Amino acid sequence: MTGHPVTEDLFALAEEALPGVRRRDGGQMRGAALRPQTTVFGDDALPRAHGAS
Repeated sequence: MTGHPVTEDLFALAEEALPGVRRRDGGQMRGAALRPQTTVFGDDALPRAHGAS
């Protein structure tokens, strides 16, 4: 099972990388967090980034 970051993890990472930048749309960050978990017909919609299939 793959561990996926949750929205709060991404917000914390963004704050660490870009201190002082305001959040404008939390929905976009949530969509980005959920995208790797998407499946189509039982298969992962997005291949794994590190080359494993």
